[in-house]
Amino acid sequence: MALLFRLLVSSTVLFLSDNVYVYSHSTKDVGMQDMFEVLKEKMEAIDAVYDAKLAKMEAEFKRRQDACEKEISALKSKIETLEADFKFKEMNLQEEIQILKAALKGVAGSSFHREQDDNDTVYDRKRHALSGQIKRQTNIRKGRTFPEIEVAFYATQSANQVHHLGSDQILHFQTTITNIGKAFNNYSGAFVAPTDGTYVFHATILAIDIPTNHTHFRAHFDVNGLKYSVFFVTSYDQSSQMLVINLKTGDTVTIRNDYPDYGFFGDHHSTFSGFLLYEHPSGVVIGK
Repeated sequence: MALLFRLLVSSTVLFLSDNVYVYSHSTKDVGMQDMFEVLKEKMEAIDAVYDAKLAKMEAEFKRRQDACEKEISALKSKIETLEADFKFKEMNLQEEIQILKAALKGVAGSSFHREQDDNDTVYDRKRHALSGQIKRQTNIRKGRTFPEIEVAFYATQSANQVHHLGSDQILHFQTTITNIGKAFNNYSGAFVAPTDGTYVFHATILAIDIPTNHTHFRAHFDVNGLKYSVFFVTSYDQSSQMLVINLKTGDTVTIRNDYPDYGFFGDHHSTFSGFLLYEHPSGVVIGK
């Protein structure tokens, strides 16, 4: 009987031990699974935060990239404009240097060789300037004061209409009918005085676009940044101005718009012209 009791107790202890071991391992498995779930949720939350930050950084980088590209494009445009202006001024300076060299060496013995380029008009301008130098020296000795260098131009806007002009923008007259002396540049719209003298300019403008906050079209003659002879006219009407002024060699004369969004009518309705009235000779005038 005692033996049977001992066997029963031993079986009960073994049974309870096995159940405790299984329960313990089952509890550990459930705890690990919960911990992995928590870690997974935290990792997903971290990924979401970093994805949001990355998207924000990409958007900011794209914005800055677009801004840089616009700035680069604007700088390229400004460089092209400066290069064109530099080439034009360089050409004028080179011609003036050649003329001065010829005058120092003696005009009678000076000569130029024409370059083999159909688009190069430098030879014609130099020859014209030398001819004027010869006449000027002869007439100074005779005491004569009428113009020796021939300078005259007449130009019109080739387009039918020009709209949305900018403030202080130069009005271009792209079709040159007359350009004796080559002093007027139909691409830049500027006249550059080839010699010291008194010049006469005349312009007519037919206005078409006038902003609602203005009642009249306004433009003006511009000489080296100074305003002269203002054009003041209503829409689809013409205004003309004349300017008589003393200029030094290299002085620039243009016609500039006053306010933005103005427009004018071309096709020979708006014109720009000028000529050298008489030259101011350098040195002492010697009589007969």
